[in-house]
Amino acid sequence: MEDKKHILLRILKKNKLPILENWYMRQFDSKLVTQYQIRDIPNLNKDWLFNNYLSPLFNLFISYIETGETTYRDVYLDERIRYVPYLSSKQEEFFKEILLSEESFICSKFDDKNEIVDDFRSFWRELHLQLTLRNNGQSLKILAIGDCIMNEIRVFLSSACRNKGINLDMRFLYFSASQKAALSIDQTIDFLNNNHTDIITFSFFTYSGLPFYSILMNQADKISWEETKIQIKSMVRIISDFLDHIREVTDVPFLIHNVGGLLINNEGGYFINKARRYLPFLAPISRSQKRILGYINGQISGLLENTKNTFIIDEKDVVLSNGYNNCFSQIFPKFKYRSALFHTCYFGYYLVEKYNDILLSYRDLHKAKVLLLDFDNTLWKGVMADGSVRQNENVQKLLKKVKEAGIVLVAVSKNDPKNIRWEEMILQPSDFVLLKINWNLKVQSIDEATTDLNLGLDSFVFIDDNPVERELVKNHFPTVKVLDALLSETWLSIERMLNFSNTSDTEEAKKRTEMYSGQMNRKEILDKDYDYPAMMAMLQLKAKFGLAKKKNLSRVNELVNRTNQFNTTTIRYSKTELQELFENDRYRIYITELSDKFSDIGIVGAVIIERKEETSIFNSFIMSCRAMGFGLEQLMLRLVLDSEKGAKKFVGRFIQTDRNDPSKDLFSGNGFQYGSENEWTLEDKNVLPDKPSWFNTKLDV
Repeated sequence: MEDKKHILLRILKKNKLPILENWYMRQFDSKLVTQYQIRDIPNLNKDWLFNNYLSPLFNLFISYIETGETTYRDVYLDERIRYVPYLSSKQEEFFKEILLSEESFICSKFDDKNEIVDDFRSFWRELHLQLTLRNNGQSLKILAIGDCIMNEIRVFLSSACRNKGINLDMRFLYFSASQKAALSIDQTIDFLNNNHTDIITFSFFTYSGLPFYSILMNQADKISWEETKIQIKSMVRIISDFLDHIREVTDVPFLIHNVGGLLINNEGGYFINKARRYLPFLAPISRSQKRILGYINGQISGLLENTKNTFIIDEKDVVLSNGYNNCFSQIFPKFKYRSALFHTCYFGYYLVEKYNDILLSYRDLHKAKVLLLDFDNTLWKGVMADGSVRQNENVQKLLKKVKEAGIVLVAVSKNDPKNIRWEEMILQPSDFVLLKINWNLKVQSIDEATTDLNLGLDSFVFIDDNPVERELVKNHFPTVKVLDALLSETWLSIERMLNFSNTSDTEEAKKRTEMYSGQMNRKEILDKDYDYPAMMAMLQLKAKFGLAKKKNLSRVNELVNRTNQFNTTTIRYSKTELQELFENDRYRIYITELSDKFSDIGIVGAVIIERKEETSIFNSFIMSCRAMGFGLEQLMLRLVLDSEKGAKKFVGRFIQTDRNDPSKDLFSGNGFQYGSENEWTLEDKNVLPDKPSWFNTKLDV
């Protein structure tokens, strides 16, 4: 096989120029560029693309064959997606089209060496498999904002994520003081409004990010400390304003780099000071530079404390742990890739570790709404029925915080309820929505909990110390996330969840346990054999209906983006888009609040109406699953119809998804007539739906 490899390499190197010509002809064919809407190609300049993209790409390919080093493979695959369609589905189609042709062309250069051809085909297809097949793992979309460090991170983070079953789609908005590419709020907001994003990561200072940072570091011994602090505070204010603007658009987690102290010069070399780098008796950075880094990092820490859903990416720790020189070191020989667009040093490789745990926690928990909790050897060490135990106080305090942030706790314990000594615990029965404490199989208890709470299985997380119980739950409920209670990483992940957008510090979140407890009490009444109006009357339902106020938009945004079942169009509006609709006279946003004798459930419904002359169009009709079953949708519909003064025609839009069946009859079942695909119309106000008699309704229009 070694001889075959040498033959293969000799043939490939001999045919480098024809192969590059073929790659250029295939990947940058004008028809393909138009067909797949490929952007950001530098004017299709052939010489430029050969020198800066195709030739380095070929060298990476050859180096991977020669060495088998995965770093060459990772950078090669990352470079292949530099000029391709943005959407992953289009990428797959694109690569299927060009890679087979490239494979055939290269194989044609092997003449009669059939044994080489077969081996090469297998190697080629395996190498590019991830580019042509949709990854079966969970897709994670990250927007990276910064300079070249983000390219380095993306290369190695993609590989690390693949190994964990995560399909990473990492997009890059570039800014750099040395390249005079400015940090743009408008560009970032435009991207977020047009693209789903799970996480945003920022590197404001690394290498050559914000202006004045490099100047401060290189002139640290010449600028007064007072002037230095003024400059640092000015830079941090820029960052603070930028983050505030982005936070108005999205609640997704922010990953923010602090400062490690690495700089880059215009030729792509890394330095603090050449003498300090190469003379071992000198510290890597001066005392003044160290003071600047400490002050910047202190300012960033203070900023992060006041910015919700934020994590630190600790560049300083990476530099100190691995050493300045190691971080500076190039992974690949510089002479071989001098003209390449990528520069890849070990700093980006080391930083990936800082990302890994956060991304894994996000994968496991960002959809979580319910924690299913074992008791023995989870909330405490030992078996309570056997005698004394040691409470896991930190775990219970953390779970209290999680509950306050809107995550519902359910006890799933094989135990006799009499054995639970609540007086020893921080958590109390009132902290749990359900207490499934019995001798049933835990899968049975979980099945009952999903029915009681009316939530999808992918929103449940099961935490247990027993591997047998965990395996049973995995087998019976593949979409339930299962975590080991004995691993410290489990509780670190739960703590990280407090910075995900499925948790929040709002009154609605704090009342969620109370709301679900009320739901259980309602269910107990409704399960009894009463006639429907009498059952509803027993609940003492109160509805408050009116136009949304500015303070309500955050809750409307949460409803719009979290509600799947009673959602007629499942259009997801960003905070900015809702604000624009709110301020536009053509649109109206109606909301409904609900309460009963058990609890104040809060804002549970939203309707977005678009007015076109004398026609009112229901663009979105959304109702929380907590409000289903009471006839509230009929009341909301009637109240909107009554409130739309001057409208002579109403159009209800319904777009079918795999989860919104509960809302499919909203319009057709309330007097609207089928008009066209996805639309129902109402023009006769004599057939308006009745208002359910059991609601005590208050209008606030």
